[in-house]
Amino acid sequence: MISAALFPPVTDMNDPIDNTFTDQRLPRRMIIRRKDAFEAMFQNGRRRNGRFVQLIIVPQPGEHSSAMMAAFVCGKRIGNAVHRNLYKRRMREIFRKNKFYFRGWNVLFVAFPAIRNAKFTELEKDVLRTAEEFRS
Repeated sequence: MISAALFPPVTDMNDPIDNTFTDQRLPRRMIIRRKDAFEAMFQNGRRRNGRFVQLIIVPQPGEHSSAMMAAFVCGKRIGNAVHRNLYKRRMREIFRKNKFYFRGWNVLFVAFPAIRNAKFTELEKDVLRTAEEFRS
């Protein structure tokens, strides 16, 4: 079981209006940056592979079921730092635009080398299709 301390809640659950999904920004507090959180996700997360990315999810505990966080990983096989950052920005944008798909999950996006040949719209469809596999 993953400790709730690794993934602090993103929203105030006492707030009657949940702005997480109406707000178009991606706040820094929604990005996972701690090494122990990454390791916990790699060890305990459920995985699904798409054509361009692998999604690893860890469901949020019951009381924080509407909260979510995300992390974005591109290995050196993807290319140099400029290219890795480009693909991480694209994955962040897909997450930001489609937050409602990931409600109640901590999500780790891992890029495959095939991402180099993907257009943004293809990448977005692949990510959303892969996320839907978790729901079924």
